[in-house]
Amino acid sequence: MMENEENNIGYYAVIPATILYNDKLKANTKLLYAVITSLANKEGFCYASNQYLAQKLGVDQRTITRLLAELRNNNFIIIEIIKNDNGEIIKRKIYPQDTPYGQNCRYPSSQNCLYPMDKNVEENNIITNNINTLTQRKKKFAEKVFLYDYEYEDLVKVYGKEKAHQCIYELDIYKKAKGVDYYSDYDAIKRWVLKRIDEQSKKSKDIESKKSFANNYEQREYSDDYWNQFYIN
Repeated sequence: MMENEENNIGYYAVIPATILYNDKLKANTKLLYAVITSLANKEGFCYASNQYLAQKLGVDQRTITRLLAELRNNNFIIIEIIKNDNGEIIKRKIYPQDTPYGQNCRYPSSQNCLYPMDKNVEENNIITNNINTLTQRKKKFAEKVFLYDYEYEDLVKVYGKEKAHQCIYELDIYKKAKGVDYYSDYDAIKRWVLKRIDEQSKKSKDIESKKSFANNYEQREYSDDYWNQFYIN
């Protein structure tokens, strides 16, 4: 997960009474729950990494792993994990599992919940109980272009649906014409296809601007006095 993909922090952080007055929970565990609710304010879940959460609380990543385990084991959060075809963790969602979030958030069912951790194996081993995993496969968005759902959603979110589809179409044409392939079509789009689309758009606007100028010039009308001045001795 890229750091620039972290959730936007909401204005409020919530600690329900069931957590605030729970003598079994550490103070930092309660504070972490509050951080998660503030990050989940917009989308109903938090996808911040352990590193990011550690920075917010001023602790190390191992501590965050233990605190998350404490919240999960007490059913105060649900952690969903998604892996790619290679078994690599590509996304993690942390859902607050208590009021008032229970009314507003879309939680995965208990049978479908996944519990992703960071790539650090030592951290992952701390939270491995009752973990189901889901392998996410790339989908065909054009004849030669394959993306994960979250990659497509990111393109649409950042650049808009029309531009995302332009990029997919452009990459599809290029791959068929050149007979090339990429390990990640998403990376190719981000690396050079977007730039090509922007350049094509700029050229198109320049051409339209020149055409508009030429048309306006040809349509200009001049008075007889204007033309007669060229024949005055």
